[in-house]
Amino acid sequence: MRVSRRGFVKAGAAGAAVLGSHGAALAAGAPALLVYDSRLASSIAFAAASPCPAIDVAREHGRRWQALRGALPPGRIAGLTRWQDYVLVRGMAEDQRRRLVSERRVGNLIAFELA
Repeated sequence: MRVSRRGFVKAGAAGAAVLGSHGAALAAGAPALLVYDSRLASSIAFAAASPCPAIDVAREHGRRWQALRGALPPGRIAGLTRWQDYVLVRGMAEDQRRRLVSERRVGNLIAFELA
C-alpha cells in the first residue's frame, strides 16, 4: 500500500481519535497483544502507539492465521481492524477462552478488546 503525506496525517488524526476514546483502556495497562491491519493507515497508527507485541492481519491471511491459532499470550488483546478480520480474531480468541470486553465502530473499522 502506498501512503501519501496527506494520508499519513489523516491516519494519525484517526489513530489519535481511536486512542483518545479507546486509550483509557490501553492506559490501564498495555495489552499483551495488539491486532492491526498494515493495509489501513489508521490501524498502523493505532499499533504504533503501543510498544507491545502485535499481529498484522494482512500477513496472517497468507499464513492461514497461524499466529492466532497458536497459544495467545495471557492478558488483554486490543485491536483495530475491519469487521471480517475482527470476527475471525474474536472467534479464534473465544476458542482459547477469551471473551469480548469492548467493541466499538470507528469509521469503517472496529476497535475491540478481548480478555
